[in-house]
This record gives sequence, C-alpha cells and structure tokens, in this order.
Amino acid sequence: MGTPKQLPDIPKPLPANRKAVFQPTSTGFRLTVETGRREMTAELFPEDQDVLDNPAPQKLTPTANGLILDLKKTQHSPQIPRS
Repeated sequence: MGTPKQLPDIPKPLPANRKAVFQPTSTGFRLTVETGRREMTAELFPEDQDVLDNPAPQKLTPTANGLILDLKKTQHSPQIPRS
C-alpha cells in the first residue's frame, strides 16, 4: 500500500493579489470578489447554516474584474456573522 493522496483545498484560497469583501445590507449581505476577470457563476455555502436564507436566490452581478453576490439573511441572523 502506498502513501495516501492528499485532497486539494476546497475551496481554493484566494490569491494574495485578489480581494473579497463581505458587508451587511438592509436585507442581508453583499459579497464582492475581485478575481481579475468577469465571473458569470458563483454560489456561497456558509459554514454557519443560521446566517443566510438558504432557499432564497443568490443574486449575482458580474463585474469587469469579478462579481457581486447579494445574499438574503435569515430572520434570526446577526447583523454580521461570526468569523
């Protein structure tokens, strides 16, 4: 039997020259990610299941250098989730 294979990091860490910002909004949260290219698809699966209204649509807005993802919070969600 050989050495076990190491699985890749999922999700992959954001490169140092890229930027991600998570901000509260009046109805939820906005995630802005700069990847260096226009992104057409994205989904967020939070670690804490009580932060986002998971069945709600996640509105994606492509930008020239990445994306903006608008997310709806649950009724009982804190203003800013724990990190």
